[in-house]
Amino acid sequence: MYQDINQRPLYRLQDSSVDELIAFIESKCKERSRCKFTVNFNRKGYQSGFFNISCYSDYYKGYIVSINTQNGSHGKCCINDPEYREYVYKMVKISESEYHY
Repeated sequence: MYQDINQRPLYRLQDSSVDELIAFIESKCKERSRCKFTVNFNRKGYQSGFFNISCYSDYYKGYIVSINTQNGSHGKCCINDPEYREYVYKMVKISESEYHY
């Protein structure tokens, strides 16, 4: 079945923690080894915005997650990498600062 790669499912995580966002991303990536989706994420007390997230499986590294913020900041990191949690926190902070300017 053909699926347009530009069409991404939209999920909303309102008044959530960054840890909940991390768990959500990991569950979606493990559900399908190659997926793209958008998350409307708002951390408790902050306004974060939208994230376009892509995930794919690399034979040697495991699951690779790419996060793009609403204003174009982006990066990628392996879920198994020790810096993965810091990477997601960093992308949330970037998104929050983009939203306020």
